[in-house]
Amino acid sequence: IKFGQSASVVIASTDSTIQCIVPNLTANQDYFITVNVAENLTTSEIKFHVLEPKINSMSPTEGIFGDMITLNGENLPLKKDYINLTIDGIACEIMDLSKNAISFVLPADLNRSHNEVLAEISNVNVMAGELTISRPTIDNITNSVLSMYTNEALVISGNNFNPITTRNQVKIDGYSCNILSSSLSQLTIQAPREIIPDIELSVQDTFDIEVKVLDQSVTVENKIVVAYSSRWTRMKDFPGNPR
Repeated sequence: IKFGQSASVVIASTDSTIQCIVPNLTANQDYFITVNVAENLTTSEIKFHVLEPKINSMSPTEGIFGDMITLNGENLPLKKDYINLTIDGIACEIMDLSKNAISFVLPADLNRSHNEVLAEISNVNVMAGELTISRPTIDNITNSVLSMYTNEALVISGNNFNPITTRNQVKIDGYSCNILSSSLSQLTIQAPREIIPDIELSVQDTFDIEVKVLDQSVTVENKIVVAYSSRWTRMKDFPGNPR
């Protein structure tokens, strides 16, 4: 069986009927159907018309990495191979498919927070709308008081972080932090050396911390407390005459 020049897969047949899978044809076009039985060719008198796919809505239009997003529409193919779904050029994994809906996972390897969703369906580009990544939030920070020259890792709890570690940025007082691990709700970081630059120099101060995911950031002011007293400071303050 061929639709125009595209071969079809036959899934069942009798002496009077043939069931086959429509190949990936260009939408809104007409095709003659050719049947070859024992080298005998027959071509249909009526052309087969491929309906134009439509995307009518997207739900939700804002989400976080790993969320399931659904495109609602009409005349959608039932084979994932016929659909190429991208967000800002990044391929999306299609999880569920019907004639009226496409569900896919919001990828984590995006480059910006506002993106156009593009679906290539049956060789036709269909704009699905704009999808927004939710802004990150900070709820709590453990080990936020730094009293040693080398301190324990800080754990930032919140929402809408990127599970791909390199896609997050954390700064304390403008200095970049080493991110040890990340998930949607937690970042584990090492404080930058610049805020306690010298083991012999005491530091008593508070610093802002900023978390940036894609092009969106959140800042908490005076959240990081440095209360570091060096050994030199203690010796200098020891009572008695200078030695």
